[in-house]
Amino acid sequence: MFVSSIVLLVVSTFGSAAAAVPQLAVSEPEAGGTLTVWVRSDPYAQLTILAAAGQPLAPAPTVFGGGEVRLDAPEVLGTVWTDAQGYGLASFPVPIGAPQGPFSAVAAMGNSVSDPVTSTVLAPGDDPDQDGLGAQAEALAGTSPSDPDSDGDGLSDGFEVAWGGFDPARLDTDFGGAADGLEYALGTDPQNPLDDPGAVDTDGDGLPDPVESLLHTDPWRPDTDWDSLSDGFEYITSRTDPTRWDTDSDGLSDGDEVGAGTDPRDADSDDGGANDGEEAGSGTDPHAPQDDDHAGADWDGDGLPDRLELLLGTVMFGPDSDGDNLTDGDEYFTTGTDPTRPDTDWDGLDDHTEWVGGTDPTDADTDHGGATDLEELQSGTDPHAPQDDVHAGHDFDGDGIPTRIEQQIGTLYFLPDCDGDLLTDGEEYFVTGTDPLDSDTDGDGLDDRVEWFGVTDPHDADSDDGGATDGEESLAGTDPNASGDDERAGSDFDGDGLPDRIETLLGSYTWIADSDADLLLDGEEYFLTGTDLLSWDTDGGGESDGAEVLAGRDPLSQVDDQP
Repeated sequence: MFVSSIVLLVVSTFGSAAAAVPQLAVSEPEAGGTLTVWVRSDPYAQLTILAAAGQPLAPAPTVFGGGEVRLDAPEVLGTVWTDAQGYGLASFPVPIGAPQGPFSAVAAMGNSVSDPVTSTVLAPGDDPDQDGLGAQAEALAGTSPSDPDSDGDGLSDGFEVAWGGFDPARLDTDFGGAADGLEYALGTDPQNPLDDPGAVDTDGDGLPDPVESLLHTDPWRPDTDWDSLSDGFEYITSRTDPTRWDTDSDGLSDGDEVGAGTDPRDADSDDGGANDGEEAGSGTDPHAPQDDDHAGADWDGDGLPDRLELLLGTVMFGPDSDGDNLTDGDEYFTTGTDPTRPDTDWDGLDDHTEWVGGTDPTDADTDHGGATDLEELQSGTDPHAPQDDVHAGHDFDGDGIPTRIEQQIGTLYFLPDCDGDLLTDGEEYFVTGTDPLDSDTDGDGLDDRVEWFGVTDPHDADSDDGGATDGEESLAGTDPNASGDDERAGSDFDGDGLPDRIETLLGSYTWIADSDADLLLDGEEYFLTGTDLLSWDTDGGGESDGAEVLAGRDPLSQVDDQP
C-alpha cells in the first residue's frame, strides 16, 4: 500500500487566534474519483487541503501510463469552511491517481502549528465506532467514523440519521441553544430554535440570545454587521460571518452578494481572476470568468485593469507603456500585441503603424513572401502579396536585386554585374532570366547581353535548332533564327567550305580539303555538285568527278565518262 499525506493548513479564521487540533476523517478514494474530507476545527475557519510533497500516489495509468508517482510540491485539493461549531465537510477530485491512507493532518494558524493527526482510511462498510453508520455513510453525513457521537450531543450518529430531523454533525441542529440530546429528551423540535429551553430572541433575528452571546453578535440588533442580512440568516442559511459586513473581503456586503446571486464566502465567485467587487464596479458578469480580464480599477484609463498591468509589467499610471500610440488595453484586448514593446514582431514598424496600415503587427512578414513588412514598405511592394517580395529590401550595389536575394543566390551584393556581361544582376534575375554568375548562360560563344539585344535566345545555344550554335552562325554570317542555312555555319579547319562538324558527321577529313582527291573540294561536292566527297568517281564510269565537272560532263552519269 502506498502512503500519502493530507495536510490541513488553516489560512483564515473568524474565531480565536489559537488553532484547534483538527479532527479528520476521509472516505476511501479511487483513481480518478473523489476524496471526501470531514474536519472539526475552530469555528468559521477556512482550511486548505493539500496532498503533501514527496508522498507517493497510487498508479494512474490513464494519466501517466502507470507506475508510482510522487508529488514534487504540495498539491492543493481545495478548501473547507467550518461552521459556527467548527464542523466542515467537502469532497475533492483526486488529481493524480488515488492517495491512500493512513492520512495525516496538520492545522496551522499564525505561529501555532498542531501535531499531526493520523486517520486510517476505511472501507465503505467499516464501522469502527459501532454507531450504526458505515465509513462511507459517515463521510456523507459529515460525521467521524471513529466517534459514535461526533457532535457530542448525547445521541449516536446512527440514531440521529435514522430518527431524522437531527444533524449528526452539529451539537445543536437548530442553533437554538439546546443540544439535540436535550431537545430529544424534552420533546422539542430540533429544527426550531425558538422552542429551545430558555430560548429568548430579544431582537427577533432568529438567533436566541445565548447563541448571540457565543457568536459575539448583538442580541439587541437583528443585523449586527449592518450588511442587510439578519444575524440568524447569516448563521443558519448563508453561513456568513454575522459580525463582518463583508465576509469574503471582496468589497461587496454579504447582503449585496446574496441579492446579486454571488457567493458571499468567495471573493471571486466565478474564479475568473477579478473579485466580485471589481466586477460589480466594472459592469462585468461575476458569474462569467471569461470577462474578468476587463474588471478592476484602471488608474490610467487605458482599458487594462491595474491588477493585470502588475502581472504584465506595464505602467499602471501611463496609458501607453511602450509609446507606440496604442493604449495598453488596445494592445492586450484588441491587437494582440505586446504592450511593453513598441514593435512586437521586430520588423522595424511600430505596432500602431502596422495596425492602421493593415499589416500584422505580430508577424514580421505578413504575406510570408520572404521580405519583412518594413522592407516592402520601403520598396513599394505589396506586403500582402508574397509574389513581389523578391523585389523588396535593401539593394547595396543598386543592381536591382535586393541584398538578401543576392546572398541567397550567391551573387556579390557589392558588384552590380558579377559575370561582366554588361547586364546587371537584377536584369538577369528579373528580366532576361539568365544566370547572373555566367556571362554566356547557354554556352554558345555569345555573351548574354549580345544575344538578348541581338534577338537570339540567351538560354538556347542553337536558337533556330538548325544544328549550328548561335555563335557559329554569327561567325559564318548565317541567320541564327533560320535553320535552313545552319549547315554552312561553323569552324572549317581545312578551308574546304564544309564545316568541321558536318565533315565529322559525313566521315570526310576535317584537315584535307579534298578528301577523295578528285580535284573537287569537299564543300563543292556537298553543296554544289552533289557528288560523293568520299568517292573519286561517284558514277563509277572511270573518270574522276573533278575531270567530268571541268569538261562539262555529268559526274553522276556513266554514259558520258571518257576514261
